[in-house]
Amino acid sequence: MTTAKHEAPPPRSGTSLVVTILLMAISALLSGYVTSTILDKEYKIIFAEMQKDCHQTQNDYLSCRSHAAEETTKWRIYADQNIRACQGYVERHLGEDILAYKLGSDGLGKAINRTLEHEALQFELTQSEAKATTLLNSNIILNQEVEALEKDRA
Repeated sequence: MTTAKHEAPPPRSGTSLVVTILLMAISALLSGYVTSTILDKEYKIIFAEMQKDCHQTQNDYLSCRSHAAEETTKWRIYADQNIRACQGYVERHLGEDILAYKLGSDGLGKAINRTLEHEALQFELTQSEAKATTLLNSNIILNQEVEALEKDRA
């Protein structure tokens, strides 16, 4: 079995060490630049998407607000129409009820007047009948007296 030995690289000269450090620094700078460029592009893409989403949200809000205003106006108009229709209905029926009350009141007044007239006529009739009965009785008595006087004369 053979074992491999790792040997340390030969020592470098001062110039090659500086070049290596410079190359590593340039590589790190390029790597940082590439990374920052990629991150900047990603940031711009994400920022653009966020702005787009924000504009869409604003548009959705404005659309919803506009729709809500339209619906509110529509329902207010509908409510006003219903209120006016209800007021017209109430006024019409109230007018009909007032007219019916007046007609009923007039009819009741006429009925009361007729009843009073009837009672007055009934009272007069009763008095007239009483007078007729009194006159009839007086006539009978007078006839009897006349007959008695005629019998006495004869």
